[in-house]
Amino acid sequence: MFAEDPNIIEVKSMDIDPATGYPTVLYSVSKIFMMTKRETLIKLAVSKIESGEHAGKDLIIIQSIERDDFPINKEAIRIDMF
Repeated sequence: MFAEDPNIIEVKSMDIDPATGYPTVLYSVSKIFMMTKRETLIKLAVSKIESGEHAGKDLIIIQSIERDDFPINKEAIRIDMF
């Protein structure tokens, strides 16, 4: 998925949920032209939409987190997502 994007420097998926196959924690570092590196550390919550026009599709909710094993990188700006 990220292999084709030249802006993505690093991606680490952790704590894969066996029920959905999605990671529950994702770390990434990106670099876009004329910008400094950006990094994210997010928690993902996945659930199936049960009704309406999007029934059967996945709803993915993300939230920034902090973890001791992924301290803020001084060479990148940590992006908060909510």
